[in-house]
Amino acid sequence: MKTVLRLGVLVMASPLLLLVRRSGAREIVVQDAAVWERRLEAGRIITGARDGELVGLAYLLLRLREFRSLAYYRVGRRGRGWQAAAWVLARIYPSQLALYIDCPDVGPGLFFEHGFSTVVNAERIGRDCWINQQVTIGYGADRRRPVLGDGVGIRAGAIVIGGVTVGAHSHVGAGAVVTRDVPPGAHVAGVPARVLRQGDTRQRRG
Repeated sequence: MKTVLRLGVLVMASPLLLLVRRSGAREIVVQDAAVWERRLEAGRIITGARDGELVGLAYLLLRLREFRSLAYYRVGRRGRGWQAAAWVLARIYPSQLALYIDCPDVGPGLFFEHGFSTVVNAERIGRDCWINQQVTIGYGADRRRPVLGDGVGIRAGAIVIGGVTVGAHSHVGAGAVVTRDVPPGAHVAGVPARVLRQGDTRQRRG
């Protein structure tokens, strides 16, 4: 029975898997998947996604619209033709509602928790960042966009605007409004955001 289920997942996800592979985005999408599997497994949101790299990737592509949105973004970065192919496939396998990603440089392991009503319009995003729902990251009055370092967490409803840098392994609290640089390892909250405490900047897994 388990083998049948695995085969069923692979068959249903085969158009998505083919798109990711043929576009050349497979390597970074697999890296994304590894992070998502760790985080979702830790939160007991999904189980069984580690039956193997391909099955796990297929499971995420089928089950989670947020992950599909990220995969479509990765594919679209490979050129206009692949962007069009992703758009066509999204008519069959819809992406997350109102999740908008526009950034020329997104490191591996970007994780969206829920992800609805979220705008990510950044200059650069480091590896292993975590963005919650109803977040706005975008241009400020200076017509510049934010830079997010590695391991940054942006919680629900937060706003990060302008040419600010959010330092590595820092955390922006729910509903905070960030208009100035955030030091590495800091925890900020409030309107406007201010540093509540300074944490460490060591790499965290998951």
